[in-house]
Parts: sequence; C-alpha cells; structure tokens
Amino acid sequence: MKKASFGRRSSAAGRNTFGTFGRQNSFDGNDIRLSRRESRGMEKKSMLLKPGFSAKKRSASSDNLSAHDPKQWSSTVKKPANQQRNTLVRSTTNMNITGINLVASTPCVTPGLNPNLPGINSSYKNRRLSSESRYSNYGGVLKNRKEVRPLTEKDFQQTAIHKIQNYFLTAPNASHILNNGSMKPMTTTMFTDMCEYLLHKLDRNQVLNKSKYMEELPKIMKKYYYKGKVDKSWLITVNASHSFPQVVGLLLWLVELCETQNRFNVMDTLYPTILDPDESEDEDYEQTVEFKMYLPFLLNSYQVESRGSSKPTDQEFLKKQEELLLDNYKKTLGIDEEALIKLETEVNSHKEELDLLNDLTEEQKLEEIKAMKAALQKDIVSSKKYIKDLQTCYGEVQEYISKKKDERIFQEKDIENLQRELNAVNSCINGQQITQDDKKNIEEDIISLKQDIHYETNCLEEYSNIVYSEDLNVVDVRLKLDKLFVQYNKLCAENMVVLPELENAIADKNVLALHIRESLKDVDELLKSLKNKSVEKLKEAEHKMANIRIELDSAELEYNKLKKIAEKLDPERDADKKRLLEITDRQFEEKQDHENRLYEIQAEMKSINLDNTKVNIKTEEKNNLCQQISEMEEEKNYIFTKAFNSLKKHAELIEETKEFVKTSSDQLLQNMQSIKSNYIQK
Repeated sequence: MKKASFGRRSSAAGRNTFGTFGRQNSFDGNDIRLSRRESRGMEKKSMLLKPGFSAKKRSASSDNLSAHDPKQWSSTVKKPANQQRNTLVRSTTNMNITGINLVASTPCVTPGLNPNLPGINSSYKNRRLSSESRYSNYGGVLKNRKEVRPLTEKDFQQTAIHKIQNYFLTAPNASHILNNGSMKPMTTTMFTDMCEYLLHKLDRNQVLNKSKYMEELPKIMKKYYYKGKVDKSWLITVNASHSFPQVVGLLLWLVELCETQNRFNVMDTLYPTILDPDESEDEDYEQTVEFKMYLPFLLNSYQVESRGSSKPTDQEFLKKQEELLLDNYKKTLGIDEEALIKLETEVNSHKEELDLLNDLTEEQKLEEIKAMKAALQKDIVSSKKYIKDLQTCYGEVQEYISKKKDERIFQEKDIENLQRELNAVNSCINGQQITQDDKKNIEEDIISLKQDIHYETNCLEEYSNIVYSEDLNVVDVRLKLDKLFVQYNKLCAENMVVLPELENAIADKNVLALHIRESLKDVDELLKSLKNKSVEKLKEAEHKMANIRIELDSAELEYNKLKKIAEKLDPERDADKKRLLEITDRQFEEKQDHENRLYEIQAEMKSINLDNTKVNIKTEEKNNLCQQISEMEEEKNYIFTKAFNSLKKHAELIEETKEFVKTSSDQLLQNMQSIKSNYIQK
C-alpha cells in the first residue's frame, strides 16, 4: 500500500492539493463530497479562504515536524529559516493553533464530534490548487515521510502501552474493552473494539466492519494519513511478536490523535478574534471589529484574484466589495455619515492650518521650538518618575517570579511522587488475578449496567422529546409576548402626547437580558405611579361627575318646574288669545259702527243746518268716542305685548334649560369616556 506523506508525491505531478482541517463539511452539517471522476475532470478550489500572500511562492521547508521522536513530542513546530513574508508555511505560529503542536507525530487532521465541524469523510485529493506540488499542513516538505518511531524498542513499547491503557481506563465507556485493565494478551476482538472506539471518537459517522477490518482499516488509516505500515501481514495475527509493535504504534497514533482533537478548537482557528497579533500585544489595544466581518469580502476578492485577470468588470467588482466592506465596517462601529463629513472638514481645516504654519517666520518657529523644549523637559521629568516606578515594579515582579518558581518546583516534586504511586497502583492492578466467581459477578454487573444504560438512554430520548416540545411552547409564548410588547409600545406611543411620562415606559421585548429586566422593573414602578395618579384622577373625576349629576338633577327639577309652570300658563295664554280676538272683533265692530254713525252725522250735517253749540257738542262726543277707541286700542296693545313677552320669556327659559341639560350630559359622557380610556390604557 502507498504510505501517507506530508510532502510531495510522485502521483501528484501536475496538480497541487491543499491541506484541510479534517472533513470538508459545510457549516450546516452536510458533507461536501466530490467523486473521483469529478475530482479528475475539473479543478476544485479550496473551501478555506486564501491567505494574504501568493500560493505559488511557498517555501519548501526541510523540517520534519520532530519526526515522531518521543523526546520531541511536546516541542512546538518552528518556522523554516528561509521563510519570507509572502510564503505559505502552515505552522502553529502562522495559524494561531493552540494545542495542535504538542504531539508532533499527529498530522493536521482534526475531525470533531460535532457534525457541523470539519471531519474526514471527504478525500484529501478533493481540494486542489493550481500549483505544481503538494505540501503538508505544517510546511513544505520535499521528500516522503516514513515511520521513524522506535516501535521495536521495549522502553518505547512500555511507555506507549502505558499511555494507551491509561486512555482507555480514563475514557468513558472504554475500560471494559481491555482485559482486566491490560492490553495483554492482545486478541483480534480487542484490537477491533479498540480501533472502533477510537475511530468513533474521531468521527462518529465512521463505521468499522469487524468482519472486513483487514480491508477497511488500511483505507481508513490512509484517510487519516497514517505513516506506519498497515497491511494484512500483521492484521491477521495481532498478538504475534512481529505484529505487536505495529499494533502498539497504530493504537498510540489514534490515541494521540484523539487527545489532540480534544485540545484543538476549529472555530477559533478558522475565525480568529484578533486581526493584528502585533497590536493585540498592547494592553491598551481594543479589538472592535471581529474577523468574521471580513470573510465575505475575502472570499469574493479571492475568487476574483485567483483568476489572474485584469478585466474592468473584475476591478469594478473589487471596488464594490471594498465599498460594501466599508459600509459594513461603518454599521458595525456605528459610524455616522455626518460624523465622517465633519471629520473630513476638520482634516481640510487642519491642512489649511498646516499650510499657514509653513509660512510662519523664523521667530515664530523659534518660539514654538522653545515651547516644545519646555514640554520635552516636563516629559523627561515625568518619564524619569515612570522609569523609577517601573524599576520598583520590576523588582516586585522578580520576587513574585522567584516565589512562583519555588512553588512550581515543589509541585513538580509532588507530581513525580504521585506519578510513582499511580504507576505502582496500575502495576498492582495489571498484575492481580481474579476468580471465576468474580468474573461472573463482573459480567452480571456489566449486564445490569448495560440495561441501566439502555434505560437511561431511553429516558434521555424521552426527555429530549419533552425538551423539544417545551422549546416549541417557549417559542409560541415568546411570539405571543412579542406581539403583546408591540401592542403595549404602540399604546404608549399613541398616548405619549397625553402622558409624556410614557416615553420612559417603552420596554424592549428581549426580556431575558439582565439590563432589560432591570429596565422593566423601572417601567413597572413608573406604571404603578401612573396607575396611582390615574386612580386619584379617577376619584376626582367621579367626585366631579357626582357634583355634575347633582347639578343635572337640580336642572332637571327646575326644568320640570318650568314645564309645569308653562303647562299651567297654557290655558291662560289660550284665554288671553281668545280675549284678545274678542276685543279686536268688538273694537272692529265698534269702529265700523262709529264710522257709519260718523257718515250719517256728516250727511245730516250737510242736510241740516245745526247750531254751533250742537255741533260743538257733537264734536266733543266724537272726540270722546275717538279717545275711548284709542284707549281701548292701547289697552289691547298692552295686553298683547305683555302676553307675548311672557310667552317669549317662558320659551327662552325652556330652550336655555334644554341646552344646559344637553351640554351638561354631553360633557359628562365625554369625561366618563376619557377617564375610562385613560384608566384602561394605564
């Protein structure tokens, strides 16, 4: 079989593959798999973003990552000596990987238990770039790597066996795989169980068919880029003298890979929170923008830059991407356009002032230099004080470091003693023997524990279903709560003109945040105070309404009295009308009689010559009659005006009472409606 290599392969001519961190997964948990035919027919680019340097100028590092030397397993990977700024060397220094370099024998394959994180289900060959060679994940290597661990040495085997046994004894649900806590004697079932457990730890989707483990295990280990020998010659007889070192080496490699996986965090590596590591060393430096904001811009610009074309459409696309990044940066930092315009005007004014300063005379410059000299002297004095403070602080830190060193030495001695005790206990455990009864009891305990585990898993599934339903109920309640908050804020906004205090009563619907809970307490107190005020206002309004009702009752009584008076005056008014009509008729008749008589008298006067005395008497009678007629007409007019005025006054009084009752009732209804609406809103 072909051995995995961290460097260039003979089969990689004309293509370049780029190392990935495990399985090529999308972040929604779906695997991105390319078939062998597709990988041969087209050139696929890496899913990872291209760093800010050329992919063609990569250094061919000669370092071999400590080459599985046990003495160098805890050493870190160093950069090549000939590495330049624009070269691509995947080391722990470049990528800020914490914990990945502690075991140099482990390649950069870190499949996680989380299905949303990268794994190993896609082939390394699916990621290709247009360069001419294949490099490892930690740096360029020109020659093939081979197994360099001393697998046949007894010391190495003992330490490796001890490490493997400790891992299975401390790992959950793994101690039953060993034979009484020991790997010896190794059997095929034990070997397959151990491999299955470790592979499941690395990737829970990885399945090992125990009946065909001799065919599947080499393929799986090839995926993991295992450098050792995995073939049927020793897989058939795993306990043989020539096979056991290979078994130990493979299991040790998988154990180290699992330990490295637990220490490695993929998301912190792919999405670093610090953009500039040089500036992050400063204590006053504050990172305000996360690296995730630049990922869309880097991905789009990488797709354009990787083509190597200088088309105007590509340039316009890059400019648009830069503008989008700038807008996103402004939104993230909360920068306003007006503030930017003000800053530009200030910069222009400073430029004008700078141009004016260039035209100053030498005397002004000399005065400025003197002022600068005085300021520098003050800075020197303050810096001397600061240096003294630093020296005192340095002495204190040195004392603290010496104390910590002494404590560390003491703790290391304690650790050595505890390790010796642990080794002695493990040796006792490995060397002890148990009887058949104890073995039966242990098997019965194992069966009962399996039943308990099965029962607990069923309970866990039921609990997860219950939690899922509860989550759905919580979502429904949250939606209802959001609607209620929206209605509440709408009511506050509508009534803010009437009650300006409601401006402080507007609440945020994210009630789970602590600061919002505190603000809700303030809003509750404000609403309680408004409620008390509204209750007082309601009491006052009720008191006013009671007074208005009393006044309304009194007005109704007066209205009824006036109505009764008007009803009593109606017959008198009718009688007056009849009397007036009779008087007018009688006066008209008398007037007709008098006129007829006057005509007769005038005719008689013309026909008969009377004495002046008689004429005077008749004229006096006539005048008396005319005076009586005028007096009767005046009396008639007086009676008519008196009756008309009295009726008019009664009608006006009735209309006034009607209007007063109507206005008072309308005002009372309006007051009641406003009080009711205010009380409901509060």
